[in-house]
Amino acid sequence: MKNMKRIPFEHLCNCRDLGGYACEGGMIGWHKLYRAEAPCDLTAKEWEQMRRMEVRTMIDLRSPMEQKSAPYETPEEIRKVSYPLQQYDLQLDAKNNLSGEELAELAKASFGESLSVGYVKMITDAPERIVYLLETIADGLSKGAVLYHCSAGKDRTGVLSAMIYLLCGVDFMDIVADYQVSSAYQERNPLYGMIPEELRCYMSAPPETMEGFLKKAAKENYVGFLMEHGLTEETVAALRRNLIVS
Repeated sequence: MKNMKRIPFEHLCNCRDLGGYACEGGMIGWHKLYRAEAPCDLTAKEWEQMRRMEVRTMIDLRSPMEQKSAPYETPEEIRKVSYPLQQYDLQLDAKNNLSGEELAELAKASFGESLSVGYVKMITDAPERIVYLLETIADGLSKGAVLYHCSAGKDRTGVLSAMIYLLCGVDFMDIVADYQVSSAYQERNPLYGMIPEELRCYMSAPPETMEGFLKKAAKENYVGFLMEHGLTEETVAALRRNLIVS
């Protein structure tokens, strides 16, 4: 597949390759790491496209309730890892797809008073979860491409992508630019139309949100914080070795 940032899928509007950005030692290579929203509606043809992208590990960052409400199974050759990035799990009716009201409640529980606060809490409340995910991605990259996703492909994937980019030495400006692209794609996401208009801010990706997170990450030394909670030099080296090309 040719180098492209957004990978066109009929049933994914925000599937993107993390490659293409300059970083310490070269650039983030193409066809190695992908982010997306939940792939619950993919057809057999689209799963075949995933195979052609050489995706061999898929990581589901959603809560248990979200996973139960919108399940999916991967083909045998794609290993699925279910590992919620956040510790909460709302007890909503999971018999059917989430309603707009349930999605709004989920967003409020996830991010509290603002997206910026929610992003910071993903790091500070459960650093061991970020560490485990970085280890899983590093291991998965040794076997093929890795795709991780949440429900909308913006917030949990955005924070995880930002930390990976930071570990690889991607410029803050590029991390912000990559994040805010999600705003353009979210309007095509069926979830967008389900959420009450006054709460659609939770589906946007304004640059100041990621800018605030990155400033906090630098001031509080989130990389060092993760090192204190189990992230090893070996894992960082493996990520850089598998992602960075000269």
